[in-house]
Amino acid sequence: MRRLSLLMLLFASPLWAQSVKMPAEVKVPVGRLASVVIDWEGTDLRWTNPGDDLDVFREYDQDAKKVRLRVIGYRPGIYKLQAIACKADKLSDFASCNLIIGDPLPPIPPVPPDPPIPPGPVPVPGKATRAMIVYETSEATKYPAKQQQILYSTAVRDYLRSHT
Repeated sequence: MRRLSLLMLLFASPLWAQSVKMPAEVKVPVGRLASVVIDWEGTDLRWTNPGDDLDVFREYDQDAKKVRLRVIGYRPGIYKLQAIACKADKLSDFASCNLIIGDPLPPIPPVPPDPPIPPGPVPVPGKATRAMIVYETSEATKYPAKQQQILYSTAVRDYLRSHT
C-alpha cells in the first residue's frame, strides 16, 4: 500500500508542478529579430518587456506549452527578459534570459598619433626679428603730421635698429 501511494505521488507530482525554462542568453545584432523559446508547465505564463528600446511579441506555436517570443532591439545593450508560471495559485521561480543586442560596449577608439609640430619661424643670423615699414612716398604728404613724424623720425628708426 505504501509503495502504491509513493507511485501515485510520483506520477501525480507533474500535475501540481509549475516551471519555466528559457536560454541563459541570446545574442542578436541591432535591428534584427531574435527568438527566445520558453518551455513552461502551469496554467498561466507571464513575461516582462525588459526595456523601451525593445519590442517583444509572441509568435504562434502548435505546442501550447512552448512560447516563442520574438524580440527586436533598437539600441545596443544587455537586457534581462524574465518569465514566471503559475499553477494552482503557486508561482514558479523566475527564469531569466540575457538579451545581448549588438555590441553592448562601444569600441575603444585607437589612440590618435601625436600631431606634427608646425615649423616655427626661421631663425635669422644675428638679431632674430626684423621690422619693415612700407609706405607710398608720393602720398606721404597726405598723412597726418603724427604719422609723418613716425615715418621720418630718427628716434623710431634707432629704436627699431636696436631691438630688431
